Amino acid sequence: MRRLVWGLMLIVLAVAALAPAASAASPAEGFEKVFPRAAKLCERADAGKLGKALKPDARKVKAACAKLRKRYSDALARFDAAAAPLRQQAADARKQARADCLQARRNRDLSACKGITQALRTRIGEIRNQMRPLYEAFRQSNQAARQEFWKAIRKLRGGKALKPDTANDAAPADGLPTDAELDGDAA
Repeated sequence: MRRLVWGLMLIVLAVAALAPAASAASPAEGFEKVFPRAAKLCERADAGKLGKALKPDARKVKAACAKLRKRYSDALARFDAAAAPLRQQAADARKQARADCLQARRNRDLSACKGITQALRTRIGEIRNQMRPLYEAFRQSNQAARQEFWKAIRKLRGGKALKPDTANDAAPADGLPTDAELDGDAA
């Protein structure tokens, strides 16, 4: 019986440890969301499965794909670097609000906790507003990279027949708590 309990505990701990890693989107997953058709073309080029018309230009397709991936990862790195201080501000504000709510509960002042949560929501909203220009810069960078990629592909024999990606506003996760998460802090 003891072995069964220990075994189950190990399984639960393993699942708990792997769940955050599995849910976090990798840059490659984001690349496929932002550039779905280009990602499929690049995947086919990497696997050596381009169509007859593009096969002679496989090196050029791979070079265009490498450049697109690099520009995406650069844009993502710039976004993450600029968003990191804002994420930290949100985490600090949330930590302080939790501590203040805890103290309010100890003092049996539940209305104070509601006010603290509302102030935190306002602060998180301000931080989201500060992140909007970062999202826009990320989107514009990806749009320029998309246009450059498809321009290069269209110049190749057989490239004109391919349908290009349309503008996609997929953006990286901001890492800020949702209102529901903030409500959970106040509970």
